[in-house]
Amino acid sequence: MNQWKSLFLTLIGIMAGALISFPLFAATASVPGNRSITSITTYPGYAVISYTPSFSNSLCSSSYTSNTVVLDWTTDSDFKALLPAILAAKFLDKPVGFGISSVCHPAFGGVPRVYRIDLP
Repeated sequence: MNQWKSLFLTLIGIMAGALISFPLFAATASVPGNRSITSITTYPGYAVISYTPSFSNSLCSSSYTSNTVVLDWTTDSDFKALLPAILAAKFLDKPVGFGISSVCHPAFGGVPRVYRIDLP
């Protein structure tokens, strides 16, 4: 029984360590969920999403005001699954928010990458 308890506590410790250390590797922010998508431009491997009103953040450079994010699925193909939600929000004229990462895409001089779509 103690063997299972020890294993369980070890796994909890590993998971807690991973959750705590994640922000050290990539800062994140949220673009509020009241944005309207103005355009979607697709390229091989990624899509550039423009929205209004703009959002100020300091993830890709200091004091950056942006109205553009990038959905990049070249490093993780699972992110491509977010594209239908973005398209639906655009075509249904629904407000949208984004979870963005400081791992910036080189497009347009460094644009935040999307890792989450918020449909309020």
